[in-house]
Amino acid sequence: MPPRTALAEKELTADDRKLLDLSGVFMSDFSGWWSQGPRRMGADKQSDLVWVGNYWGNNLTKIDIHSLKATLYPYPQRYAAPYDCVVDSHHHVWTNLFNGDAVAEFDPQSEQWTEYPLPTRGTELRHIAIAERDGATEVVLGEFRVAKVAVMRFRTRQELSALRTEFQQAELHRKR
Repeated sequence: MPPRTALAEKELTADDRKLLDLSGVFMSDFSGWWSQGPRRMGADKQSDLVWVGNYWGNNLTKIDIHSLKATLYPYPQRYAAPYDCVVDSHHHVWTNLFNGDAVAEFDPQSEQWTEYPLPTRGTELRHIAIAERDGATEVVLGEFRVAKVAVMRFRTRQELSALRTEFQQAELHRKR
């Protein structure tokens, strides 16, 4: 992984660097402050790509398994900490945001992020899984710090259409 040069060049002061050097925390068994901090990775089972959540780098990295070329995609908010990655059947990458109490979906085609905030705070999300059945997607999350499992279910097009029709009928009935 390339170093976090933007952090090293723009965000850390000389005093910050001195403190990090003196702290003794960043020893040989722990990556330096310039590291991306790669965590759990997920493979796109329908392509030759592996995706890595870079905890400290606040980005996802796409790695081509043949060329080993790494492409970084920064997360739009600071300190979100992408952690674990899974890839769905549409090649979208899902990652839990360790520090953000949210899940993010990354579309590699458009390079756009969608964030889904969770109702619980202080979750410390470490694990994520995807289930795709009958056109519906479920995202399953382990909320480590609060000892919960969360399941997000996205409605199918048919379910959304039925809800839209139901709403329109209720609005017509209400206006009468």
